[in-house]
Amino acid sequence: MFPPKEEKRKIGVWESGRYAQAFGLELFGDEELPLGDDGVIPNRQLRNFCSGATIEGLIQHVPQKRLIWLDEKDAATGLKRPPSRLLTAGELYNALNEERFSGQLNADRRLIYIHDFDPWTALALIATCSIPSSSILMGAMNKHLRLSAHFGATLSQFRQHFSLSFHLPYYVWRNASDVHCETESFRKKLDLSFLGATHPTNFLYQTQVTCVVFGYDQWRWTGMMLLDSFFESEEQKKDFRDEMEDVDCGIVFDPLTDRTCDASSPIWQPVSYFIRVLRIRIKRVSEEFDQVAWKLENALNSKISEFDTQEKPSLLDRVWGQRFNGLILQLIHTISRVLDGWNRLESHEIVALLGPSTSVDDLQEDVVVIHDIRKSVDELREIRGTLLRLQDICNSESQPVGPPPYVVEECQSMTTEIRKATTDPTGPVQTQILRSILQITRIFIPIIASAGLLSADLFFSHEVVAFVFFTLLFAFIILAIEPFMLWYKEQKARRNSAFHGTHGNSSLGAGPESLRSPKIRNMIPSFLPASIRRRREKMEDLELGRIEVGPANARFRR
Repeated sequence: MFPPKEEKRKIGVWESGRYAQAFGLELFGDEELPLGDDGVIPNRQLRNFCSGATIEGLIQHVPQKRLIWLDEKDAATGLKRPPSRLLTAGELYNALNEERFSGQLNADRRLIYIHDFDPWTALALIATCSIPSSSILMGAMNKHLRLSAHFGATLSQFRQHFSLSFHLPYYVWRNASDVHCETESFRKKLDLSFLGATHPTNFLYQTQVTCVVFGYDQWRWTGMMLLDSFFESEEQKKDFRDEMEDVDCGIVFDPLTDRTCDASSPIWQPVSYFIRVLRIRIKRVSEEFDQVAWKLENALNSKISEFDTQEKPSLLDRVWGQRFNGLILQLIHTISRVLDGWNRLESHEIVALLGPSTSVDDLQEDVVVIHDIRKSVDELREIRGTLLRLQDICNSESQPVGPPPYVVEECQSMTTEIRKATTDPTGPVQTQILRSILQITRIFIPIIASAGLLSADLFFSHEVVAFVFFTLLFAFIILAIEPFMLWYKEQKARRNSAFHGTHGNSSLGAGPESLRSPKIRNMIPSFLPASIRRRREKMEDLELGRIEVGPANARFRR
């Protein structure tokens, strides 16, 4: 039973020559393109991405890069349809425009590998895709542009058609001098020069690998892979072209499996082919992440050794820690998205999608392949754990518990200066002014308090006596507070002295010599009565150890 006849989209060219326009809302209209169970994706993203490409340019073979591999085989004869070489985007457009099921040499199994995804190849796929496969192909391209992390497995009722896909975002660590890019890439790159002198021109490039396998049964299906290779050097791209076009070796390498399988001996079972491609690609992604984590760990260890030799961490070191922490967070987030997507796919059990037509031997081999995939997933979990550990180390080094030693020293020095300024009578002029203001305030507080009780008119009436009375009362209260506090401190000091011993205590005389200086007595207000001044001086002598509490001074204990 042959699949339904595929209806080609009618493609026109806008008068401006900038966009390929399909007669139908689902491609470039105002509505959204339906993507089945995956929801909807705005078509504006694809339209903007293809803004620099035109159908006329594809027909005239404007793009010259030969980095597209097309393999079409007939299920009945096993023969391959021409051409047998790498293609440009224009040649891919012409090849896909040919009738797929002509009855002579059909393209039952079609494999498309795009080594460097760009607007020209995207337009060639959009302009030639059939209506049944449009949502799958354009959905895959949208996810590729958005760096989505997704694993999908869809099987329709009665097994009329199926769709398998994976989208793996990751980062690669490359030196800028080794990167050859003809045009500015639409991917981001992170500058790693802040890591140190050993990484002046290193960058972390954002990239993605996308694969989708879809069709009707094990004889009629399509496999497509989109890969970003803008960060590869020109030598690497030349090696890829030479290896793929070398027909004398007798082996046709399959680039979807990273040239580990022979395309001349194809795997017709679509699910078996899909999981083999996934095993290779997720292993490569794990290796790239592991390389990045290893280099970041070395950079962090080098920076920690610099911290140990510095007495005071500079502001630049704190900025370094923030940038390093932000870089780690991006990597952890990307790996977590990949792991979450895999967990959702595993709940569907990939083995169940193989179908009853799979032989026992093939099923056992497929189970081994799935086991290898799970091992790579476990490696990604370990790498994420390593990155989390690096994040904890960075946070502990850049944000220590408690203030740093140099902060404590500065605080102690500032406290000493403040104490000296407030206790030394020969200190700054500001301190002397504050003392004078305090004494003036003590004098005027009784007057102000009395004025608050009586009106201003009472100054000229017979109630002046009342005003004088209240003024003297408040003055007495204020003057009595300080002698009372002095008496209380004296009693407390005597009790402490009696507790340590009734005879001389050498510890009472301990302390800085400046605190025992007679200059400190100058701080006693001069307007206090002489008896109070002597009592306060005696209390200070007692506190500073000038007076020994013994039988001769027993009267002070009462």
